[in-house]
Amino acid sequence: MPEVPLVTFRVAMHPVTLRFLDDERERAYRDASLHALRVQARIAVALGVALYLLVGVLDAWFIPEADRGGAWIIRGFAVVIALALAGFTFHPRFRDFNHGPISLIGLDAAAGLIGIMRMMPDEAITQYYVAIVIVVFWTYLFLGVRFVNGLAINVTSVAFFYLAFGVLRAMPPSFLAASGFFLFAASVVAGGAAYTLERQRRELFVREIDLDSERRRHQTRALHDHLTGLPNRELLEDRLAQAIALSRRDNRRCAGFYLDLDGFKGINDTFGHNTGDIVLRIIANRLRSNLRDVDTVARLGGDEFFVLTQGVESNGDVQALAEKMLYLVAQPIHVGPEGPLPAVSVSIGIAVFPQGECSVHDIIHSADRAMYTVKHGGKNGYALAEI
Repeated sequence: MPEVPLVTFRVAMHPVTLRFLDDERERAYRDASLHALRVQARIAVALGVALYLLVGVLDAWFIPEADRGGAWIIRGFAVVIALALAGFTFHPRFRDFNHGPISLIGLDAAAGLIGIMRMMPDEAITQYYVAIVIVVFWTYLFLGVRFVNGLAINVTSVAFFYLAFGVLRAMPPSFLAASGFFLFAASVVAGGAAYTLERQRRELFVREIDLDSERRRHQTRALHDHLTGLPNRELLEDRLAQAIALSRRDNRRCAGFYLDLDGFKGINDTFGHNTGDIVLRIIANRLRSNLRDVDTVARLGGDEFFVLTQGVESNGDVQALAEKMLYLVAQPIHVGPEGPLPAVSVSIGIAVFPQGECSVHDIIHSADRAMYTVKHGGKNGYALAEI
């Protein structure tokens, strides 16, 4: 049985960057969120470009006529860069390089806006100042980038702002102080919200993995025998139904082998059920390890097993496989230092299908009848059933 361990994930993240400390989990998270990042970035850029161009309507009131052409050159250049970076989301390399290029769109928007504001008279700059605050929120909360990338872009944009207006233009201290306060406040609010949202998304991702692991664990346990780890009757019937459908579609023959151990009751009665359980596990492992991966070895209960094999060419193939199973079961079994246990053999009933409108029940029942024919005829052999 492909054992699915119960794993309870601990949410171990870097306190600032929010990166998972487990590299494999970080890669899984980025792969899972890649499609959403693509879609969100494209929507954010489309809306951002529309607003960026629309704000140009205000130029007539706040920018001298001689400088309006230059403002539109800066605005157009910023839009082209944003569209080019958004276009990168369609490139296969975006899978490996994504948050960095997307983050640059926020820096591009801020730099273009600061360049346009430098063309305005002092008294008009404050009219556009709210746009810088909007860019801060847009980068943190709408562009879809990680918190740490948004933080880096925000710090860089503020540095550009103070370089442009505090150093190159030498705006009054009152303007710089007010600007610093509002930029800081916007950064705290938007950055705090972005940090919380990303942390919640990552915690939700971990919990979804945890729940999926638990669901698969319960499903595996429900469809496999707890002693041997082999598929149980429910899973066997499902695979038989699939085999019937595929064999009819592809005109391929399949075979079902019903196995009942001979001499197992004596081992159980003489050596105890614990030894009997060990014998069942050993035989189960022999069958599972020595048959093809595409074959199904199931335990029906007690000392009864069922083997489903697909793509058999002839009855000779079926008989050769039955001989192989007789040989595998008959090998000596050692439990402890006392030497081998009494010999165990097996009686096998075989049903080859599809023949007519056979069902899962028909196959199991026919193989079971053929197995009892072997039991009554001396055991340790096989017989072919008529469906």
